[in-house]
Amino acid sequence: MTPYKKLRSLSRPCQYLKSRITFKKLGAYAAQMTDNEAAEQMNSARDHLFKQHPYLKHIFKALPNAQRVEDIENVLPWNLVKTLTE
Repeated sequence: MTPYKKLRSLSRPCQYLKSRITFKKLGAYAAQMTDNEAAEQMNSARDHLFKQHPYLKHIFKALPNAQRVEDIENVLPWNLVKTLTE
């Protein structure tokens, strides 16, 4: 099930849309590409975001392995320099 179809299947799905977005607009946008094309665009956008923001790449790698509060605190922006230089 695609995220669009999942959203449509929810009870009162309109409550989750921004004020100027309609399901008619979303449906038209979703129909413009295949699921694979949409996934490729999403992956490309994610890769671009991570290239633009190395900090995000770092925290998304570090947080899943965090086991203590200190592990999380180490990736906060004000502690990042200390973490990367150790």
